[in-house]
Order: sequence, then C-alpha cells, then structure tokens
Amino acid sequence: MTEQEILLKGYGRVRDVKMGPDGAIYVITNSPDALLRITPR
Repeated sequence: MTEQEILLKGYGRVRDVKMGPDGAIYVITNSPDALLRITPR
C-alpha cells in the first residue's frame, strides 16, 4: 500500500465488505446502520 484515503469517516464500525456483480463495493456499517455502495469516480 502506497497511499491511504479515509472514505467512511463518521459511519461507525464496518461489519462486512463485498464486491457486487456490478463491480461496486458494498459495505455494511453500524452506528448508524447503513448499506453503502462505493463506485469508481
């Protein structure tokens, strides 16, 4: 790893991360409970 970028500040603990069939990364967090979809810019 040569670079780090904080993407989920304020979303609490990350519970699970999966890659979807659409190529997006899906993240489940708690506090607040949320399902986030991360896609390239």
